[in-house]
Amino acid sequence: MERPKESWSEQQKRDYIQNAEDNLLIIAGPGIGKTTLLSRRILSQIKAGEKLSSFLLLAFTREAVREFRRKIRKHLYRELNGESRGNALLQKSRQKLSEIRIQTIYSFCRWVLETYTEEDIPARRELPGRVLELLRERPELMERLRRRFRKIYADELQDLDRVQQRLLLTLASDRRGRLRKNSLFMVGDPRQMIFQSGEGGLSAFWEMRKRMERQRNASVIVLLDNYRANGEIVSWVNENFREKMKDHLEMHSCQIPGGRSFSLTGIYRYPGSPPSEKEGRKREEELSEAALLKELMEHLDKKYPALREKDYLVLCPDRSRTQLFRRALSSCERTGIPVLEARCSKGLNANVVIVTGEGKIRGERERAFPGGGKERKRAEGEADEKGSREDKLTRLEYVAATRAKHALIFLLGPGKRVWFPCSSYRIEELGSP
Repeated sequence: MERPKESWSEQQKRDYIQNAEDNLLIIAGPGIGKTTLLSRRILSQIKAGEKLSSFLLLAFTREAVREFRRKIRKHLYRELNGESRGNALLQKSRQKLSEIRIQTIYSFCRWVLETYTEEDIPARRELPGRVLELLRERPELMERLRRRFRKIYADELQDLDRVQQRLLLTLASDRRGRLRKNSLFMVGDPRQMIFQSGEGGLSAFWEMRKRMERQRNASVIVLLDNYRANGEIVSWVNENFREKMKDHLEMHSCQIPGGRSFSLTGIYRYPGSPPSEKEGRKREEELSEAALLKELMEHLDKKYPALREKDYLVLCPDRSRTQLFRRALSSCERTGIPVLEARCSKGLNANVVIVTGEGKIRGERERAFPGGGKERKRAEGEADEKGSREDKLTRLEYVAATRAKHALIFLLGPGKRVWFPCSSYRIEELGSP
């Protein structure tokens, strides 16, 4: 098959991804069916005789790893269950899915050091660099890992820095430093980059893209079809982030109709009309934002009784608010609704997503510059700190907004600073009970 072209249809690209023997970088937006793509490609390689123990799947956060592991094994089990009848190899593979190693890049590096050395384990941020040094110092260990992990999959490539990307390339290359055939599969979306800082993080991603485009045995494919959200949400995201994100790519809604119809669809703010200054002060005394969430849930229960706990997802701007909102949901017997910090929600989705409006991104400066003062100064030399912060918040807003399948609700506490700047977006009002 000839190399992918921009003129290919989305289905042609997906068919190519499943069976291609190239190394691949997939630039894919939210809701493109990434887990299905990964599991079908892995299944194709298992059919070709690849052992499950030769697969290494890496994600960036522990939350992403848990969700990644659950989804991949669920999809693979379903695929293998449907195709393994009469096939002894696939039946055996179905029973050994736990042999696929799925970890964060940090936990993988820790495993390498604990398994193959007796040295002290360095700080978390130093782990990838130390493993990279170790592989250069011990070529026999490098070859051992290369033989063991013949298929390397990396999710959320945009959140990996240059050292982490270099480690991926080292493991996927041969002794001459060239990528081995069909050994590396990476997925990333620069619009969802929230763990790297400003232009420095973006430049690392685009450098990887250029590197892959120069390789003879590698391809870069862009997927834009969104199978998660309805057309209204996809159009709203395109409209409102088109100008705010210079690397924005227009998504296409391809939502597959499910078994349930949803009467609650659209993008809303709650409460609807903002109160006057006097009314706002009075209401602020009466209601905390947590109490407002409880009021919203009671309103939704009355108006949309068919909605269940698993239909909801509540996102907060920082971790300090999550326990408060969980207690509020517990008081109205909604303990099964997940409440998460927005940056930990990648990979998740729900029919109705509620984005809380109060708070700030705590520890953002420390997360953006984990190396301390020297790293901060270098980063500030690359980009203006204020612009970088606004860019990061925009990407976090994008992640939060694209978790929703049918409805997106912004909860606006009275008199509070709004984390998500709803005033700059076209949002309908969801009336109070």
